[in-house]
Amino acid sequence: MATKDTIHTIDITLTNQDSLFVPQYIYKNPLTINLTGGENISFRNYLFATIKESEFKQQISPTLFKEKTSYSKDLQMQQHSVSQSTDWIFVAFVVITFLIALLVRFAKNSLLPLLQGCFSSNQIGISTKNGTTIQPISFIPILIIFLPLVSFLILCTINYFSIIPNLRGHSLWIDEITKNSFLLWIAIYVCCIVVYHIKILFIKFFSWVFAAKRISNYYVQILLNFSVLGSFLIFIPTIFSIYAPSFYQDIFLIISSLLLVLLYVTRLLRCFFAIIHTFKFSHIYLFFYLCTLEFLPLVVITKVLFF
Repeated sequence: MATKDTIHTIDITLTNQDSLFVPQYIYKNPLTINLTGGENISFRNYLFATIKESEFKQQISPTLFKEKTSYSKDLQMQQHSVSQSTDWIFVAFVVITFLIALLVRFAKNSLLPLLQGCFSSNQIGISTKNGTTIQPISFIPILIIFLPLVSFLILCTINYFSIIPNLRGHSLWIDEITKNSFLLWIAIYVCCIVVYHIKILFIKFFSWVFAAKRISNYYVQILLNFSVLGSFLIFIPTIFSIYAPSFYQDIFLIISSLLLVLLYVTRLLRCFFAIIHTFKFSHIYLFFYLCTLEFLPLVVITKVLFF
């Protein structure tokens, strides 16, 4: 019989049973207790010995797989998802840096008038030949520097606000693009080129409707000049928004975004000043243009990405 402090002798027939039903202390050490003599053992010693004998000893063995794997509910081995390579981003910035160096080295005399035209009405008149044309060289830094950098900032913003899950599920090709960061950046870059040129085409269309070719050339040239200026202003912040430590990435992303907003607002004010004071253009037509080409696209983009 068992008492409060001891456990009585146990029948020897238990040692012949399955170990699942036999205390580890008795099964592994049958000689430590006199099973036939009727002697008692301290319950505390029995408990400590049982715990020690039953202690699980973890055995660590090397993995059998070269790649990380996981298991689905039906126990089928599946390849574990790994982070995508970002080497292409480094290569892209090396190429952009090389292109900037080429422009500064061989097209410096053409770039300086474009930068001066951001704030000089006389220089705008010289660049556009008094409103009769625009400078085609302006498109080179925009296509190879400004729009790629803007695409990187949009990509960082999408990752920061976790917008990718909102983009999936609409079509198969969108799902495939969002799985690869490089394809997503290419898609953003192509969209930026399309939107940029559609905007210029709309300006030209309105100039044909209102017979205001000179005004449209001034407006387009100011747009191109500020885009060239933005290419050099956001280059360094964009690099740090990707390669800086995680805490500082958010700061540089905000700085780059604020620079773009500042350039956008300054460009609008500069265009209004040139159009209203230089050409005495109608305020009603100007307001119609603003609602159509400046504010409405921003509302649509914000609606698609965040709502």
